[in-house]
Amino acid sequence: MNNIEFCDIAKRYVKTQNIYVMGGWGQTLTEANIKTFCRNYPYNHDRYAVLKAHEGFIAMDCSGLVKCILWGNAPGDWKASSYTKFGIPDINANTMETRCRDRQGAPVAGDLVWMPGHIGIYVGNGKVVESTPRWNNGIQLTDLKDREWKKVLINSFISYCEDEENLQEPEVIIYYSVQKGDNLTKIAKNCKIPYKELVKLNPQIKDVNKIYPGDKIRIK
Repeated sequence: MNNIEFCDIAKRYVKTQNIYVMGGWGQTLTEANIKTFCRNYPYNHDRYAVLKAHEGFIAMDCSGLVKCILWGNAPGDWKASSYTKFGIPDINANTMETRCRDRQGAPVAGDLVWMPGHIGIYVGNGKVVESTPRWNNGIQLTDLKDREWKKVLINSFISYCEDEENLQEPEVIIYYSVQKGDNLTKIAKNCKIPYKELVKLNPQIKDVNKIYPGDKIRIK
């Protein structure tokens, strides 16, 4: 899994119905596993009524979110993968920190951000996806600068795209459909694009004086 894929799945989890549950790594809350979560973790026991009111929601804690994605689980197909798949161990936030190198310089999408006992996923543009009982009580998008993260970590469990441009948003391409009476000069003027740039965007046009109604001309 590369860093772009890792971040994409993390951001998709933000949009799901989910709730912070200590020990959760993507399970759907049921009456049976709520009792198990509460039995295994005193923190959950004190929140039994809250969890019971959220049956059907995705259960996730902070390290569980990281592991859930690494184990191949994406929203909607949690059962497609399994516990500790791909050789990724079941470890907590503090152990993850010991298995990653510190990032020197600006964070890169896919990095992990850490503070004692808690971990999140840096997804670019100053944003972090984390599962926390604070604020929205679950998986949420937060601002990197608003949290006292102690370290930014190079994620040793994924690969990184070598080309940083791959971390940018996909290029938006817009086409114009040629109308009767159009020519490139007129199109450039109406679409507010320099004539030379318009020609450069359309290398398929061999003769700039020969365009026809219905032709698709790229204008962005």
